[in-house]
Amino acid sequence: AKTTRTSSSTPLDDDDDPEDEDDEDDELDTDAEAFDEEEIAAVIAAVQAEHELSLADQRFARFTVTKIVELAKRVFHSPTIRADLKSCCIKDKVADLQMIRAIPTRWNSLAQAIGRVLKLRAPLTRLLKLPKYNKKGKKGLARFYLEDEEWDLLTQLHGVLVIFLKATERISQSNVPLLHEVIPVIDIISGWLIESMANADGALSTQVRYGAVLGWKLLNKYYSATDESIMYRCIMMLHPKHKLEYFREQKWKTTWITAAEELLRQEWELHYKPKPDENASASASQSQTTDNDPFASLDTFTLDGDGDILDNWLQTPTTRSCNDPLGFWDQHRKAGGIWEPLARMALDFLSAPAASTDVERAFS
Repeated sequence: AKTTRTSSSTPLDDDDDPEDEDDEDDELDTDAEAFDEEEIAAVIAAVQAEHELSLADQRFARFTVTKIVELAKRVFHSPTIRADLKSCCIKDKVADLQMIRAIPTRWNSLAQAIGRVLKLRAPLTRLLKLPKYNKKGKKGLARFYLEDEEWDLLTQLHGVLVIFLKATERISQSNVPLLHEVIPVIDIISGWLIESMANADGALSTQVRYGAVLGWKLLNKYYSATDESIMYRCIMMLHPKHKLEYFREQKWKTTWITAAEELLRQEWELHYKPKPDENASASASQSQTTDNDPFASLDTFTLDGDGDILDNWLQTPTTRSCNDPLGFWDQHRKAGGIWEPLARMALDFLSAPAASTDVERAFS
């Protein structure tokens, strides 16, 4: 893995300029964040015990990120600097963009801030060298100047963090994100971080790989909490696109899949499975409907004799093209017949929103 030297630039310190202070709205709510901070601290301690990262490499990474965070504050609070940055963009023929501040209470703001800095590399370099901001005896903007190694680190870091930006964008497309939409996204993020940790092409620095390990460990810690709820496993098995096949693709152990199926079966038998006389009536009704429509078989499932409805559902092939599971099951609910009870169950589970409490907190 690559390592990087400690920056020789002058250390950043607090500026007496009141423009450099954060707005009150940007302050963290320490009470609301206490739980997360404890969880993160525990994960960091565990990773530090397993993976070695030199103090010099830690300082280099933190110092690099601190530079762009502090510079963004200065630019944000100074109309003069913003105007000069705009002029630098014009001279370097770069789109007129302003820096983005990394704010702890705003999701993905650090990734967005890094992405914007990378786009503004040329004009920012020009801005930081302007004599008017580097007068002798004053704290100038030159202290925010980034060396090539620091630019490389930011590029690598953004390449890892971009998955979170894309995930947020995808989930935000729904007015009310649902659990069945969130779980596959979390699994993809996990795979992305694992690839970053592996660093097969040797392109990532030690610090970025270390950060990927931290992210993956923390994600796993939250994801393991889904075992406390039946919702997550049941909704995947009731989704036409996934069923049990999803767990196999995620390389779940056979015992885990069996346990998940048993949970679904218990819920089905306890709350939704129709009594024998109700099932017979539904079968007769569907048979009569089918007799009147020679093409009905194209719109219905094929049952294996008198088998259980849930068993038949899990045994039928997945419908990979189904991107609207609620519409899929609502159609079968309205049609009635033998699939109506399972349709009611599926709609109850698949309509569950990604809440911001308990085990759903990490995915809200």
